[in-house]
Amino acid sequence: MAFYYVDHIVHDFDAWKKVYDQYDALRAAHGITDHQILQSVDNPNRVIVYGEGEVKMIHKFILSPEAQAAMREAGVAGPPTVFIGEDKS
Repeated sequence: MAFYYVDHIVHDFDAWKKVYDQYDALRAAHGITDHQILQSVDNPNRVIVYGEGEVKMIHKFILSPEAQAAMREAGVAGPPTVFIGEDKS
């Protein structure tokens, strides 16, 4: 099992969240099973999305044209920071 997080700035959190929720099926189709949305207490437009799945499927999901289009549609301001890692504990 692998984990990922995507750290990004959005133009408007509420507008971003509406679009994010519309893509639940896309995440599920890529085997993304658990996810959390973290909103910064210092900057309400800084968002981190955390999830888990298989490494190959996470890469496919994040690089998919649908996910890229969703980020544009949701108002992501600039390229996100993406981290994918495996639990080694």
